[in-house]
Amino acid sequence: MTRLLVTFLLAQALPPGPAERQLAGCYELTVGPLGRPTPPGHFDVIPPPKRVELSLVPLDSTDVPFGRKLRALTPTVYGLAYWRWQARNTVRMAWSTGFVGVELTANRTTDGKLFGHAVWSSDAGPTEQEAPVTGLRVPCK
Repeated sequence: MTRLLVTFLLAQALPPGPAERQLAGCYELTVGPLGRPTPPGHFDVIPPPKRVELSLVPLDSTDVPFGRKLRALTPTVYGLAYWRWQARNTVRMAWSTGFVGVELTANRTTDGKLFGHAVWSSDAGPTEQEAPVTGLRVPCK
């Protein structure tokens, strides 16, 4: 158990790798149309912030190993937000209010654009809501 805890704590403190450094920065996100209408009685879909910063600062939470801070640059109702590198050019971003959330998985192209999809979830059960998302790298302000 002690060995597992030490390994986990060391992993949290690792500096960002080259892929994370390439992904880090600011993006303007555009969410496309929902894949299907929201059924009556389900929660409204809350979009992710329009502009975000993928920070290299590690997330200060043990709930998300290897997570990094995801800062909203536009107003949002989401409290918890993080991002992490998943594969060569793939990034995962997630936002949550504690009751509802959205997870974005996107691939980064050679010119720095993000293309992927967002999936919403809720404590009330599966939402089955998805939408295409694009991200354009923008200057951090």
